[in-house]
Amino acid sequence: MKRATGLGILCSVLAATSVQAAHQAGVNIGLPLSFKGEQRSGFIIGGLISTPMMNKVTLDTGVDYISAQFSQGTQSYIGYSAVGRYSVYYAAETLAVDALIGLEGNGYSGLGLAIGAVGRYSLSNGTDARVRLTYNTNQDMLFNVQLVKEIKMPDFGGGKKSAPVAAVEVVPANSAPAASSIPAEPTQMLAVEATVESAPVKPVAPKVETELSYKDIAGHWAKPDIEWAASNGIFAQADKFAPNVAVNRYAAESIVKKVAVYLGVPNAATSTAFGPSVTKKDFVAGILRTVAVAKGTQNPTDADLAKLAKKYKLAESLTSDKQITRAEAAVVVSKLLQAVPK
Repeated sequence: MKRATGLGILCSVLAATSVQAAHQAGVNIGLPLSFKGEQRSGFIIGGLISTPMMNKVTLDTGVDYISAQFSQGTQSYIGYSAVGRYSVYYAAETLAVDALIGLEGNGYSGLGLAIGAVGRYSLSNGTDARVRLTYNTNQDMLFNVQLVKEIKMPDFGGGKKSAPVAAVEVVPANSAPAASSIPAEPTQMLAVEATVESAPVKPVAPKVETELSYKDIAGHWAKPDIEWAASNGIFAQADKFAPNVAVNRYAAESIVKKVAVYLGVPNAATSTAFGPSVTKKDFVAGILRTVAVAKGTQNPTDADLAKLAKKYKLAESLTSDKQITRAEAAVVVSKLLQAVPK
């Protein structure tokens, strides 16, 4: 039992220090439906850490306190797990389903191979609510409800950093916005430069192919770009667009996939994954990576992305950890796709 407990704690520590981006930590409560195939009652309570690993794969590690009712009375055990999740489905940019496989055990049944599924609902600010059901080779079946929130992990110097590109102020495509519509922190926005160094170019409003009717973008500085992106299939048509809402991981993945389809390289989006909250630098890098693949570079480097940003006059903020809004994302996509030949 001591050895098993040590394994669970060690997995949690390793997950917490393995990479520096977009970890989540939270609480886990649940029910032990069966132990070794025998139906049990009781409760589970503990904690877990989620660590993005690669593409759509996330490692969950956790340690739990399990109390179960047996014929001889109530007994308590330490539970532990280290399982990988792979995103297999998402809808409405907030709901997702993951397949699960890994190791799971406790002081009663021992360690076993576990499989299962996780349903996730994205709330806000990097917070997810999850429902998880697992079954392992020890014939244990566990049902858990989890609430996790993004945490910032320290940089231990092992992460690869992108070359910074200077950020510039957002400039709406058609005209200067009214004073009342300028965001509170315009210097943190992402935009496309309206002039070329060698010769000034008059900004031209994007051409909108289909007239849309988002009710909440009237007078918004990004309205032309939002309508262009929506009319070209990047955003779904709906009553409201929510321009000032932060882009979450599911929305970012959806946008990158639709950009890849627009550019004729639908498989390019499979190499892009985002953390629970999407930063400006991560979103822009994801879009530029898709453009690079469309232009024939199968494994674009940071240098390749920087060259594309310069070529298409895209002022990206690779040093900003601020979340990107839906309006800012629409501006990036609209300006870039209109400049890139299909």
